[in-house]
Amino acid sequence: MWRVVKGRIERFCEHYRGPKFHAVLCDPPYAYGFMGKEWDDQTAFRRDVWAAIAKLVHPGGFIMAFGGSRTYHRLAVAMEDSGLIVHPCIGWVNGQGFPKATRIDTQVDKSDARDEKREREYRFTAWMRSTGITAKQIDEATESNMGGHYLTDQSQPAIATADMFDRLRPYLPRPPQWVEQYVEQRTIESKTFAEREVIGQGTSGKTAIWNEQGEMGDFDITAPATDLARAWEGHRYGLQALKPALELVCVAQVPYEGKPVDSITGTGAGAQNIDAARVGIADGHGGGAKATSGFAAGYEHDGFVASSQGRWPPNFALVHNADCVRVGARKVKNKGGVPHPHSRKNCESTFTSLDYTSTEHHFAPDGTETVAAYDCAESCPVAEMGRQSGERQAGYRHNPSTNLTTWFGSTDGSHIEGERGYQDTGTAARFFPNVDYVMERIEWPFRYQAKAARKERDAGLDGVPLKDGEECYGDGLGNGPDRIPRRNRHPTVKPIALCRWLATLLLPPPEYAPRRILVPFAGSGSEMIGALLAGWDEVIGVEMMGEYVDIAKARLAYWEKQAQQGRLL
Repeated sequence: MWRVVKGRIERFCEHYRGPKFHAVLCDPPYAYGFMGKEWDDQTAFRRDVWAAIAKLVHPGGFIMAFGGSRTYHRLAVAMEDSGLIVHPCIGWVNGQGFPKATRIDTQVDKSDARDEKREREYRFTAWMRSTGITAKQIDEATESNMGGHYLTDQSQPAIATADMFDRLRPYLPRPPQWVEQYVEQRTIESKTFAEREVIGQGTSGKTAIWNEQGEMGDFDITAPATDLARAWEGHRYGLQALKPALELVCVAQVPYEGKPVDSITGTGAGAQNIDAARVGIADGHGGGAKATSGFAAGYEHDGFVASSQGRWPPNFALVHNADCVRVGARKVKNKGGVPHPHSRKNCESTFTSLDYTSTEHHFAPDGTETVAAYDCAESCPVAEMGRQSGERQAGYRHNPSTNLTTWFGSTDGSHIEGERGYQDTGTAARFFPNVDYVMERIEWPFRYQAKAARKERDAGLDGVPLKDGEECYGDGLGNGPDRIPRRNRHPTVKPIALCRWLATLLLPPPEYAPRRILVPFAGSGSEMIGALLAGWDEVIGVEMMGEYVDIAKARLAYWEKQAQQGRLL
């Protein structure tokens, strides 16, 4: 069961009178001032908001919240100041972001025109503000997100194009002649920049990187024209000068009441579902080899126990590029599997089991495993980790000692000679969860392949009109502009597979049904979908923007239907 509530999370917490939730999973605003969006505020940096949310959660319950790489610290401090216990964060890496940096050499060579251009832009935005028009009116009239740019008195001011300005005329008084002139001639040519030598051609392509003239498509690569510009060639500046790849998830917890085990077993909240979230189990996570052939030693008070279910989930995940294509499967070598740490000296290498002579295998008679294969885009972090690490066999340890003080002690207090570890082959990416944008494997006559993130984010939105050109922003990861037409207009949609993995970590045993999870700042519903697919019985989302509420409902209905029809891996 799922439900999306329209409204602010503060109001929801104030009026909610239902049963408590077992966990919270959400993607709050990063407060980047994203395109002047109304919802991108500092709500997540207020401790009273997290204190109110915590009151709706069982003692011990976990709260996971996505955080921006530049503002995560403010999110974590607010959560901690509210009385929550902050755990080590979870990092996830994607290869789709692009840097927002300015070339110093081009700015030096454009300095003769830059100051005049910026003066014009601020004069234009000041006049627009004086008319009383709002950013919302501009966005609606132009079907874009340019309202913030046309009204700002801070960063990224812009003069409207002739087409955009024509759409705004019904909302504006008669513009003075200088405004008409600025709209007609938006750019000022730099004489020094015009003298730069063309040394090559570049193509921005579908990554939506603008050329030096502020347009998409092919552009000239030019050499510095002045000595000062040559000195700074290769240098950049800006708040995102490095390619953004890492984002963080803040993991916090409501304090237990009494002893942790009593609190956990009393309500079902306060533990992480380690086995269900191991790397590479049935949901397909894992890179280069199944996690059923991974080293996953879980520490217990009476010794270490390896698991044939998969590697222990780390606080680090890799996300395939949206252009990565799942092309089928491939075979990898696996010589030994999962040796039991207490295997007898004269026994074969055995798998984790209470039966020391277990010979369960997770590979074919020829010693290979069949794993997912991808044709990865060049910028894919999974592929990049594989390129850096190369194919290698995982090690394992043999312990011939019978020293009772070593960590190979058996469960009865004695020590038995044994082996532990895995002998699987693959890249280093297999040690971490690998997720892509393709949660669906539709059983149609043709093979479904992941072409782009738009397929996932737009699924179920056939009745919503496409928006393209300057009307859509965001690559789904909060990394900036994207000119790909899409129906889901939310700019920071998270991968469903990643949300599902996080929701799986939070899932209590079925004995505590109905297991209830709260999703504040629900946006277009990715976290809710992930929780639904992870097996949560009740998923409640809260979202303030009516447009996103409608999109979330349509997406949830679609994915729920796919799950019911058995079309998901």
